[in-house]
Amino acid sequence: MTLLILLMAGGNVGYSALFPVLGEAQKGLGLDAGLLALFLSVYAVAMLLFGPAGGWLTDRYGAARTLPLAVLTAATGMALVAVADGPMLAIAGRVLWGVGAGLQIAPYNQLAAALAARSGVPAARVFSVTGAALMVALGLGPLLAGLLHPLMSFRGILGVVAVFTALASLVGWYGLRAISTAPDEQEPDDGPRSWLGSVILFGGFDLLIVTVETSLEPLVPLTLGTPAEASFVLTIGTVAYVAGVLGGGRLPPRFLRPGWGVCTMLAGAALMTLMPGTPAFVLLNLCLAHGYLMVRDGMSRDPAVSGRAWGTFGVFSGAGVMLGPVLGVAVHSQTPDGAFVLVAVMMAAGAGMFGLGAFMRPRRGAHGRAREHAR
Repeated sequence: MTLLILLMAGGNVGYSALFPVLGEAQKGLGLDAGLLALFLSVYAVAMLLFGPAGGWLTDRYGAARTLPLAVLTAATGMALVAVADGPMLAIAGRVLWGVGAGLQIAPYNQLAAALAARSGVPAARVFSVTGAALMVALGLGPLLAGLLHPLMSFRGILGVVAVFTALASLVGWYGLRAISTAPDEQEPDDGPRSWLGSVILFGGFDLLIVTVETSLEPLVPLTLGTPAEASFVLTIGTVAYVAGVLGGGRLPPRFLRPGWGVCTMLAGAALMTLMPGTPAFVLLNLCLAHGYLMVRDGMSRDPAVSGRAWGTFGVFSGAGVMLGPVLGVAVHSQTPDGAFVLVAVMMAAGAGMFGLGAFMRPRRGAHGRAREHAR
């Protein structure tokens, strides 16, 4: 588990470390307003497009080989941004960085599920520890940038993170094979029909969760107005999310079933109407953390889920990352006083659709249960 966290942490640290020095990077890379928007957005687009490719590579070559190479790809993109002498190379580096991030989704999730299966630890607990650690890494990026900026420019900061990320990929190449399932040892893939239902059901729910999470990133600052207050609320929410993920991983398995996920999101929708208060935001993040775990536990329980399934699942998450900020800005511009209520209505509607889909989902027969036990 430590190796898995080490591999994934560098990308999160580098991603968030860039934003405190974004103004300096804009000048140093020669990005005008339009090119800056392109520079920021191509990462998410590349991540979205290359998620399925990561799933194919995982099924073809194994998760333990695919993940380190994906991490090395992201580190190379990070390094290109650090050494770029103009906007085109910087944007190309940002694209490569996003490609690596997209390729990581499937092997990371499959390795976490394989680690749980081999150790006998519930999948939700493994995802809770790794998810919390990666969220902490995301929070460490701005802190690292603040500490290093008096000593070096944005280029040096990205370069340092890129070097450590590349080294982590080399360590992972040799260390992860012990928990991986080799391609020729995996159960045969019966084709997309065997896992498409799970991907649509849980991927759609993850799309809802991620969209809500990322919509709050602009919505909270726009509503509160003062940077200090917005920073405090967002930080407290992140701490609550990490605590919720860690605590949720120790819940009895029955509390991670889809029905509880619907209840959690409906409760979150009710809390959303009380925003932007700090207590409501803390409780809302606990609800979102529970949904995060429920989705990954549900995916891990389906024996048909393969690397391609996890890669397709990543498309939903990537779409949420792209849609959320747009939603937050849009609802605030249209109805500043009712923005949180509109998001709450969307949450409740999405939870209802997920609940209907879970209720109508066909149950696996004895053969499916036997395969799940074998895993």
